[in-house]
Amino acid sequence: MTLGHTGGPLGWPGHLPEWARSEIASWNIADTIELIVDAESARIYAEREGEAGFVDQLRSSVSENVRRLHGYVLGDVDLGLLDLQDPREFARTQAQLGISHGVLQSSYRLGTLTLWRDWSERLTATAESSDVADHDLAEAMRIMTDRIFTYQDFAMGLVSTSFTDHEQSLRRTGEQLRLGLVRDLIAGNDSVHPADSFMTLQYDLSINHVCGLFPGVANAVAAQVAQRVRGALPSVSTLVARLDAATVGVWFGRPKQWRPAQVAELVEQLMRCGVTVSLGDPGAGTEGFRSSYRDATRAQAVRRVWQKPPAVLRYSEVSLESMLVDDLETAEKFVAKELGELAEDTPAARRLRETLLASFSAGSHVATAEMINVHEHTVRNRLARIEEILGGTLATRRIELQVALRIKRLLDTSG
Repeated sequence: MTLGHTGGPLGWPGHLPEWARSEIASWNIADTIELIVDAESARIYAEREGEAGFVDQLRSSVSENVRRLHGYVLGDVDLGLLDLQDPREFARTQAQLGISHGVLQSSYRLGTLTLWRDWSERLTATAESSDVADHDLAEAMRIMTDRIFTYQDFAMGLVSTSFTDHEQSLRRTGEQLRLGLVRDLIAGNDSVHPADSFMTLQYDLSINHVCGLFPGVANAVAAQVAQRVRGALPSVSTLVARLDAATVGVWFGRPKQWRPAQVAELVEQLMRCGVTVSLGDPGAGTEGFRSSYRDATRAQAVRRVWQKPPAVLRYSEVSLESMLVDDLETAEKFVAKELGELAEDTPAARRLRETLLASFSAGSHVATAEMINVHEHTVRNRLARIEEILGGTLATRRIELQVALRIKRLLDTSG
């Protein structure tokens, strides 16, 4: 189809009537964007529920399409000058995740239908309230509909090209097969044998693994981190895989068991790289490959509700908190019950909580004083004040108090 300077077909009989153009220009299209995102999330991408990064990319793609289409319907946009960066990037993401081209097409059909229904209802309502003649409404509706579906053809052509080009690239490099195998593994497909998978993954599943989840990074960044770790720790091999739109997984493997000293070395190297990563506990063999991934996802769940977590967050450090992130209301009630006045949001209460938690970790007044950089007598006085508030000795409630303090630390930064 040959397009004119405003993107309309040559020989097109006229433009929108002024009443319709004025009405369409005044619309809040943010509402339309959310309608489409909700419809596609529920009916096309239901399996991606809970993947915040994927939904964010979907929303960015829909937003750019709707805003460009809005301008095109008004006659302000030349399709020949559009690149549609977000929709094309989202198409490449779907190819990377193994989503079929048919699903991509279905999403555009549903999105276009949802938008057309919304805008048609709005235009009809305006015409009825303004006593617009039926034939004038029909003409405006015909022009708007023509432009909507002309835009759909144009956009679908661009994103289909991006999708198929990226899919073919993945096939040439074997990346798609590799990513599919990784997803089978973490989903619990027991038919995958370590010896059979080595040629595809270029990674030995029979060794000992630590999984790291890197949120919001490009594949190239995660690959650079993996390369730096291999350079610093020669016994370590790595596997890098895009797991969803927002997360890259890296498995760090070594033939021998991951002992605390080796895990500490890995953490140090990751901190030097300046990246954000959630680490699972070590695991051996194919089951360890999965279990470390599951641990890393639990640590990542804690990260999402913790406003200022450490850059490298280990599951072993937040395993308790991970059990409670899905039920913060119960956690808050437990904290209030166990800590009483110590749970208050005051500088004095925060100092007392810090001292008590440090005391449980350090084991002595002297070590506690060194840990929080105060005098030993200050520690003694604070602990005495805490016992006075709680109405009993700390030793009898050590476990409950330690749990409550750790939960409170998380809750303080998740609001």
